[in-house]
Amino acid sequence: MDLSQPAGENYGNPITCFFHVFFKGAALAFYIVFSIFVGNFVVIFVVTALLAALDFWVVKNVSGRILVGLRWWNEIDDQGESVWRFECLDQESMARLNKKDSWLFWWTLYLNMLRIKFNNLLLGHLPQGSHLPFSQHLVLSELFTAEHVNARSSGLSLKFESRD
Repeated sequence: MDLSQPAGENYGNPITCFFHVFFKGAALAFYIVFSIFVGNFVVIFVVTALLAALDFWVVKNVSGRILVGLRWWNEIDDQGESVWRFECLDQESMARLNKKDSWLFWWTLYLNMLRIKFNNLLLGHLPQGSHLPFSQHLVLSELFTAEHVNARSSGLSLKFESRD
């Protein structure tokens, strides 16, 4: 967090901040609680996948845009090639963003990624067939990560634009 900001500064978009954190925590909490008390793997997997998808949608379309001024999307050009468009605010607009909102956005993403990597490390050292809570959530997260890595390595063209 920027130490130069006023001590009493509140979140500029508390509802957006809440939902940015809520779906990350909800997917994890739902999986842990229901894997302990309910044995129906299909229901647990479907609801966890739905919560992870809602988290992805909120980060991409709502909190990324409102809290830190980022947007991205995919277009197909005239030759049928996939082109990824990335857009961010200019420096003047970035300076007007709430520092607490920005801090919350980035740190929840970093901490969630570290949690996933830590859980993968734990899963890698377990005997085959062991069951550890979070495994379905990890599979979903790794699918998103693998899809992103494959998109980067497949030679898709990326274009960065600045919003006025």
